[in-house]
Amino acid sequence: MLQTGGWFKIMSYLFYCIKKLLKSPAFWASVVGTAAVCLCSEIYFNSRTNTQETVIGMFAQYTREAFLEDSGLCSYAVFSGGFGVWAAMFAPVLAALSPITIAADERKSGMWRFSLHRAGRARFCGGSCAFVLIAGGLAIMLGYALFGALTAVMFPPISAYSPDKIEMFSAYTFREGSAMSAIFKAGGLPLCVIARLGETFLFGAVSAAAAMLLSAFCENKYIVICTPFFLKYSLAQIDSVLLMAAVSDPENYNEKLKKFANIIHPDGANYFLSYTANVPQIIITNAAFICLMVLCYCVIRGRRLKNET
Repeated sequence: MLQTGGWFKIMSYLFYCIKKLLKSPAFWASVVGTAAVCLCSEIYFNSRTNTQETVIGMFAQYTREAFLEDSGLCSYAVFSGGFGVWAAMFAPVLAALSPITIAADERKSGMWRFSLHRAGRARFCGGSCAFVLIAGGLAIMLGYALFGALTAVMFPPISAYSPDKIEMFSAYTFREGSAMSAIFKAGGLPLCVIARLGETFLFGAVSAAAAMLLSAFCENKYIVICTPFFLKYSLAQIDSVLLMAAVSDPENYNEKLKKFANIIHPDGANYFLSYTANVPQIIITNAAFICLMVLCYCVIRGRRLKNET
């Protein structure tokens, strides 16, 4: 167990890294990049043209009166559904960009040796892990929050709709039995917004974990930042194949395979509060993944530091 002084050194090193993060252009580029990708998310199916409409496309083409015809185009609905396929796909790159860039700059300048000497090898590794996870979570969460602020300006609030449309929106958006439904009943939409931001923070941390491990033995920041993107895409394709195999026979679904595919889906940490099934398994799977990445990083990086110092 770490003594009080050990925890203080870890927190001191972590705060030092966070201060550097907030001054990093790469971090703010990740925030803006996340918001930009969310704006390009497809949120509406236009039955007349048989096409999917993006957030920015809807705002550019339609009037506020047109939005009031469908409660699915209120600001919260757009905000909630805006973290779509493209945002989730690029999350590993956006989450890892700033912490990996900062780590590479420190390695190049030699400043990491000063931090290592001040914190110690174990605390340095632990603080580095915490920094990457927090930085990844913050980049995605703040980018999503910026997107949410934009949608609040671009689209009407749910209060602008008729009572029957509000009721339809609530029933469709907050599925009975989900955690988000309970959150909505307890605190309304403001609490749901906070919950969604919390989800994206966790999703950002999970998205940055693979890059964190790669940085333990690879010093090329471009490889470290980009490789998790391809790994995630590959895993998503494998998961899709498993899911298709599970439902290939409409009369005899393979429920175990379907459940397994849903649990290991790389985007499971996103929107898990809105799920009505497999939520504990999804949380445990993602927590185990982060713990495994942290453990492997500390072992590999710790051994390399021992040899380098």
